[in-house]
Amino acid sequence: MIDDPRFQASLRDLAARLDRPWDDVGREAMEGLAQLAARHDRVPIAAWRRFGAWLLRGYELHADEQALARLRRLDEQHTLVWLPSHRSYLDTWALPMALDRAGFPPYFAIGGANLDFWPFGDIARRTGLIFVRRNIQNDPVYRVVLRQYLAHLVRIRADFGWSIEGGRTRTGKLRPPRLGLLRYLSDAVAGDDRDDVLLVPVSIVWDGLQEVPMMVAESAGRLKRPEDLRWLIEYSRRQGDARGRVHIDFGEPLPLRAKLDELAAEPEGRGHEIERVALEVSHRINCVTPVTTAAVLTLALLAADRALTVDELVEHAGPIVAYLARRGAPLAGAARPDDRAHVVATLRELADADAVVCVEGRTQVWAIGPGQHLVAAFYRNTAAHFLVGRAIAELVVARVGDVESADALDEGGREALRLRDLLKFEFFFARRRIFVEEIRDEVALIRERPEPTVAPLILRPFLEAYEVVADELAARPADDMLDEDEFLAACLAVGRQWQLQRRIASSESVSLDLFRTAVRLAKARGLWEPAGPELTERRAAFAREISSTADQVRALALAERDVAHLVQAC
Repeated sequence: MIDDPRFQASLRDLAARLDRPWDDVGREAMEGLAQLAARHDRVPIAAWRRFGAWLLRGYELHADEQALARLRRLDEQHTLVWLPSHRSYLDTWALPMALDRAGFPPYFAIGGANLDFWPFGDIARRTGLIFVRRNIQNDPVYRVVLRQYLAHLVRIRADFGWSIEGGRTRTGKLRPPRLGLLRYLSDAVAGDDRDDVLLVPVSIVWDGLQEVPMMVAESAGRLKRPEDLRWLIEYSRRQGDARGRVHIDFGEPLPLRAKLDELAAEPEGRGHEIERVALEVSHRINCVTPVTTAAVLTLALLAADRALTVDELVEHAGPIVAYLARRGAPLAGAARPDDRAHVVATLRELADADAVVCVEGRTQVWAIGPGQHLVAAFYRNTAAHFLVGRAIAELVVARVGDVESADALDEGGREALRLRDLLKFEFFFARRRIFVEEIRDEVALIRERPEPTVAPLILRPFLEAYEVVADELAARPADDMLDEDEFLAACLAVGRQWQLQRRIASSESVSLDLFRTAVRLAKARGLWEPAGPELTERRAAFAREISSTADQVRALALAERDVAHLVQAC
């Protein structure tokens, strides 16, 4: 790569643009390349695999063998770019283990430089792990080196990949995709006229993770502990308490060059090709992400808001499982989420992961314990993508009722699109026309069988977090230049206050991740940058819209609670 004329030319062009001596730029480039460079050495790879197997000793690994066999055939003529979801540090070993079992050669995995500490980083590089700096916006030399390194991997037909989310999700659901590496890869594919690069969406879902309590605490404002050797030792020891399953599934591969050309030919796609490709990959990940028993049980316990016996849990899970079956949602594993023996085993795994507690009295009951709401919500949110359409349809029904006139259909469509626009940075939705059709199908299902009601569980945490942000934004002077870190800290304080006042339902809404997404929405609507007096009214209108929507969800929650109390009394 160092001797490649294209690499040398890119550095000379950069030196000229920066008006810097060629020797300085070249020296800095070599330093960046030395940090990136990875290789595959037989002995370190064998040791790495043994270490990974030890870390994963408490988990059963389930991978889609038919999909892997098909991908293995495609790998003979294509470069495969693996783009997995990311919920755990253990993903670093789980996906390579599944690929190794299926007969794939080692691939190059791109990860954050936060894990490049001694001796982990030195060993990992020799297994194909490429460490990339996190913040490179103001580092033009490194950006050129990284771009050329990805192009080099494409030219030598090496398989590689990275997390499409750019980091671990702290809420359980798929995060918005990061576009930087995909943009560099797209440039390489276009520049070399390569049509053999396939993007492979990969879903990785865990039944029980020891690190979830730490992640949700970071989302609530706790400082993230830097990774180092002591951290690695403690993390490894904690895996001795882990039990559960990891499910790895693969979406339909996406030919990158063909998709870019297709989008460039569409008037509405031109200029947004990279974002559209990333959203398509994320959508395909969601489509193959299975609903786990852990997701169903935490959903049932959060909905009940009280302790349940195993038999009661099976009963509460019934309508959820029936709905998922009607939707054709994939279920993880062979056992159904309402199978009693499987429910008991999963509850024990969730208890080991600090998501639920078991209380023994005259009867054994299971509950979301004090301080466990955020952890339980993490597992529930792994199935949120299959339930958000239902939740939106419930709000549409609440708006238009049982009327099926043309006017009601139009009003319902407008309401669905309004909610889609409000939540578009949280969830991945189909194109507008298809989305409206999907919501109308959901409305028909609700009228046929109204159970289960999911909007309070799926949408309320997000809307109440957005409500905090919108209220804080409306309280700021229109001509103030906002500092995002200071603003988010203020939102955390207001969120905690509102939780204590019970203006919001749970600690789940006091989340930096959710606040950041709400800020992103505000920026997209032109509500962030300072402006004239009209900005004050637009911010107030934004706050009213979110509060009104949250009120609709709270009304559904109240009605559902009243019905539950009536049934319990009977």
